[in-house]
Amino acid sequence: MYHNFSAKYFLNDPTDFDDSFFLKCRLGLWESRYEIDVILKTSYIKGISLAIMVFTERVTLYLTIITYVLIGNRLTGDVVFSMAQLFNTVQLYMSILYPMAISSYAEANVSIKRLETFLLLEENKTNSTNKQEVIDTEKKGMIKVVKVNASWLPNPIVDTLMNLNLEITPGTLCCVVGNVGSGKSSLLQLLLKELPINEGRIDVSGSISYASQEPWLFVSSIRNNILFGRPYEKNRYKDIVKVCALERDLEQFPYGDKTLVGERGVSLSGGQRARINLARAVYSEADIYLLDDPLSAVDTHVGKHLFHECIKKYLKDKTRILVTHQLQFLKEADLIVVINNGRIEKIGKYSELSEKELGNLNPDTPKEEKDKENIQEVPTRERLQSVTSFGSSVLNEEEPQETDELIEKGAISTSIYVEYCRAGASILILLFLIFLLIIAQMASNASDLWVTYWTNAEELKYNLTKNTIANTSDSSNSSFGNTSFISSDYNISNVTNNTAGAVNIAALSTDSYIIIYTIFIIGSIILTSARSLLYYKVCMNASINLHNKMFSNVLQAPMRFFNTNPSGRIMNRFSKDMGAIDELLPKAALDAIQIFLVMSGILVMVFIVTPWIIAPAIILGILFYYFRVIYLSSAQDIKRLEGTSKFYILLS
Repeated sequence: MYHNFSAKYFLNDPTDFDDSFFLKCRLGLWESRYEIDVILKTSYIKGISLAIMVFTERVTLYLTIITYVLIGNRLTGDVVFSMAQLFNTVQLYMSILYPMAISSYAEANVSIKRLETFLLLEENKTNSTNKQEVIDTEKKGMIKVVKVNASWLPNPIVDTLMNLNLEITPGTLCCVVGNVGSGKSSLLQLLLKELPINEGRIDVSGSISYASQEPWLFVSSIRNNILFGRPYEKNRYKDIVKVCALERDLEQFPYGDKTLVGERGVSLSGGQRARINLARAVYSEADIYLLDDPLSAVDTHVGKHLFHECIKKYLKDKTRILVTHQLQFLKEADLIVVINNGRIEKIGKYSELSEKELGNLNPDTPKEEKDKENIQEVPTRERLQSVTSFGSSVLNEEEPQETDELIEKGAISTSIYVEYCRAGASILILLFLIFLLIIAQMASNASDLWVTYWTNAEELKYNLTKNTIANTSDSSNSSFGNTSFISSDYNISNVTNNTAGAVNIAALSTDSYIIIYTIFIIGSIILTSARSLLYYKVCMNASINLHNKMFSNVLQAPMRFFNTNPSGRIMNRFSKDMGAIDELLPKAALDAIQIFLVMSGILVMVFIVTPWIIAPAIILGILFYYFRVIYLSSAQDIKRLEGTSKFYILLS
C-alpha cells in the first residue's frame, strides 16, 4: 500500500519538479538574511525620506520666520501666507519630485546599462553560401554541414563540435549514436541554429520539427499539448495518437485526450510525457524531424512500436535524425553517425561499422535510465486502473473543468488587515504606533496654528498701537465744545476696551512666541521621524513573519500539494506578492494614513475658522466615498486577476 502511494506521487522524478523548485529557493528566490537586511535598511531610508517630506515645509517656514522677526521686521499675515505658498511649491519639487527623480534615474541607469550590454553583444555570424550551393539545397529535407566548428562560448579553448562534415538526403533515417556527453544533442542544436558556429557552413532546406530530450508540457489538455495551436484534423490526429502508442493511455483517462495535465505533465508518467512530446513534433508536418532520444523513457515494447510505426512507417518520406542509445534499431537506419568528443568518428550503414566501433557504444540504455524507466513506467498500470475506477463517476461530464486558483471577490476582509497587523507587532506596539501617528500630526497642526495665533497677535498689537497714537493725536487737536467732548469720551472708551483685549491676546513676548514655536517644530520633527521608523519596522516584521510562515507551510506540505499546484503559482506568491508586501504596501499604506491625517487636520482647522463649511464638506465626503466604492469594485478585481495570471510567466 505504501509502495503504491509512493509510486503515485513520486511518478515524476523529484529532479523534474521538487528539486528544481527547492533549487530556486536556494538560489535566492526566497529572502536570505542579507536580502532582508538590505530591504530593512531601504525601508528605514524610505521612512526618513517620507518624514522629511512632511516637515520640510514647516522647518523652512520656521527658519525664515524666526530670521525675519529677529532682524526687526513685523510679522504680518500677507508675509506668512506668501512664504507658506512659496515653500509649499519648493517642497513639492525638492522633497517629493527630486527624490523621485533620483530613484527613477537610478533604475533607468540600471536598465540602460543592461540594454547597452545587450546591444553591444557580438552579432551572430551568418553562413555564406553561393548560388550553386543554394540551388543544390533547394530540395526540401536536404541537410549539408561543411567543416563546421561550433561552441556555446565565444573564443573557447576547445570547441563543442569540431570539423563536422555531414550530408543527409531527403527521406533518410539517420541515427546519431555516441557515449553520454559526446555531442549528440549539440548536433541537433547546431541544425536548429541554436549553437553558434565559429567556422564552416550549414545548409538546411525545409521546415524543422524538434522533439526535445526532456519532454515539455504546458498547463492544458493532452489534445492541446499535441496540437500546440495548430488546426485539429481528426483523422490525422487519430493516426498520430495511434503510432505514438497513446491510444490505450487516453482510453484509461476519464476524459480521454481532454484530460488536463499540469506543468511538465505532473499527472503523467515519464513515458507518457515523452510520447506526447513526440506526438506534438509529428503533428507539425515538417520536412525534417530532429528527435532527441525519445525512446529512452519508454519500455522495450513501446520503444519498438514507436520506432517501427511512427519513425519508420508514418514518417517514411521525411528526413529523420534520431539520437538514441538503443543500438538494436541501428540495423534499420539508412545512415548512422557515430560522435565522440564532439567529432564525427564514423558515417555509414550498420554493416559498415566495425565491432570495435559498436563495442565502444553503450549496448543499451544506461543503468540509471533503466532505473528511471522502471520508476516511471511500472506503476503506470496500477495508477491508470485507479484512474479508470474513478472515471465511472465522471462519465456524464463532457470534459474536465480546469481548477484555477481561487480569486477573492468584493472588498478586502477586515480580518486580512488584522492578520497583517498581528504579524507585524503586538497590540501594545500597534497602539503606541497609532498614538505616534496622531500626536505627530497634532504637533504639525499645532505649529501651523501657533503661526496663525502669533500673526494675529502681532497684527492686533500693531493696530492697537496705531489706534492709540491716532486717538491721542485727535484728542489734543479737538475743540472744547459739547459735541467734541462726547466724541472724545467715545474714543477714549473704545481705546480702553481694545487695549484690554490686546493685553489678553498679545501678552506674550516675541521670545516666548519663538520658544513655543521652536518646541512645536522640534516635536514635529522627532515625532514624525519616530512614527515613520516604527511604522516601517512593523511592516518589515509583518513581511518577515508572513514569509516565514508561508515558507514553513510549503516545506511541510504533502507531495500532493506540489502535484496540484504548479511551481509557477507557488513562486508567484514568494516573488511578486512578497515583493509587493516588502516595497509597495508599506509606502502606499503610509501615504494613505498621512493623507488622511493631513486632511483631518486641515478640516479641523477650517471648521474652527469657518463652521458653515461643515455641511458642504459632509456632502463632498459622501460623494467621494461612493466614487471610491465604484473604483475599487473594478480595480481590486483587476489586481487579483493579474496576481493569479502571472504565474504562467514563472513556469519553466
